[in-house]
Amino acid sequence: MAALFAAVSGAHASIVITESVIDLEHGNIQFVGENADNNFRFTLNTYEWADRGPQFQIIIEPIDDTKSAQFKGSDLTDDNYWEPMFRRVTKEYVGQEMTAQDNVKKLCVHNVATLDNQFSNYGDIKYIELVSAGDYTVHDGLFSGCTSLKNFVCNVSGTLTLGANVVNTQPGFTVKVFTAQSANLWKAYRENTGANFTVDDSEVVSDQKILGVTLKVKFNSDALTVPLPDQGGNVGGNTEPTTAFFLNSFTATTTTDVTELFMDYCVYPAKQAGSEHTWTHVYATDKGNGEWEFAGPAIDLLSGLQSYIPYRLEFSFSTNSFGDKEGRAHYPTDGQTMYVDFMTSDLTSVGSVKAVPSGVSGARYDLNGRRLFKAPVKGYYIQNGKIYYAK
Repeated sequence: MAALFAAVSGAHASIVITESVIDLEHGNIQFVGENADNNFRFTLNTYEWADRGPQFQIIIEPIDDTKSAQFKGSDLTDDNYWEPMFRRVTKEYVGQEMTAQDNVKKLCVHNVATLDNQFSNYGDIKYIELVSAGDYTVHDGLFSGCTSLKNFVCNVSGTLTLGANVVNTQPGFTVKVFTAQSANLWKAYRENTGANFTVDDSEVVSDQKILGVTLKVKFNSDALTVPLPDQGGNVGGNTEPTTAFFLNSFTATTTTDVTELFMDYCVYPAKQAGSEHTWTHVYATDKGNGEWEFAGPAIDLLSGLQSYIPYRLEFSFSTNSFGDKEGRAHYPTDGQTMYVDFMTSDLTSVGSVKAVPSGVSGARYDLNGRRLFKAPVKGYYIQNGKIYYAK
C-alpha cells in the first residue's frame, strides 16, 4: 500500500522532499529531493535487475538545465539528503535501519558537480554513469571505495579532468568513453596507477583537426615561407626554368589529441596528371600543445627529374587515425590536395638553356610534341631538335 513520507522541517534543511512513495507490497521505495539554491535534484528509487530482485539507484540532475548545478558540503548532512532519508524510511517500514551506501547498485550523475570523496564509501555500486555537456572534473577519491564496480559510463562532451585516486584500482571494470580526450586520459590514468580496468572507446568519434600549415621552401634563389590555404588546388608555380626546389621544413598546428602528423607528396610529369603515382610520407615531430615541425634535412624535389619537362608537386597533410578506427584529420579539410606546377631547367648543366636565336627555320613544337603554328610569346619550345626559351 502506498504511503507518503513527509519532508523533515527545520531551518537548517536546504533539501526539500518533493515526492515520496513507499510501496512495500510491490517492493518500491522512491523519494525525490531538491535543493533550489544549488540547483540539483536527486531521486532514490528501486528498479529490477534480472535475477537479483529489487535494487536501488540514485539519479542526480539539475533542476534548471540552463544553470550550473553542484553539491556543497552541507548537502551531505541535510536531514533530507538521501542517506538519512533512506535510514529513516527503512527503519519505519522495514523494521531495521538500512544504509544507502550499502544498498545502491546504480549511480547516475547528469550535469551536476560532485565533491571530493562523496561516494568513496559506496562499496556496492556496480554501475556508474557520469554525463556532462561541458567540462567536468572527477574529484579526488570520488569512487575510491567502489569495490564492486563493473561498468563506468563516462560521457563528458567537454574537457575531462581526473583527480587523484578517483576509482578503486582493484575491480576489473570497464570505462566507456565517447571522446578521444577522455579515452586518452583514462588510459594514461590506468598506466600511471596500475588500475585494473579496460577502456571501451568503440563509440569515440575523432575530433582531431589540423588548424594550419606553413611551408618553408627554396625556389630557385628565393627562400619562401608560405602559409597554406585550407583548400585544395594551385598554391604556386613558375613557367621559368626551375634550377632549385627544396622543401626545407614545415610547421603545423593541430588539436592536442593528435599523436602523429605527416605530409604526403609526389612529383610527376604534369601531362600524367590523374594517373597513379608513388607517394612519399614526411613525418613531423611533436613539439607539444598541438605544435608540430618537420625540420629537415631538406628534400630536393628536383632529384631524379628530367630536364626541360613540366612537373607537378602534389601534396596534402594527415594525422593518425584514432586507435583502430577511422577518423583521420586532413589538410586541406575539403579532402583535396594542393599542387605547384613548375618547369625543370637543364638539370645536368644549369644555365644552358638557349635564348631565342635569330634566323632559325623549321617547325616549332611544345614540350609535349604538339606543333605550334605561332611563335610562342613566352616559355619553352622545340625547334630543329633543340630546346629554346622565349622570354
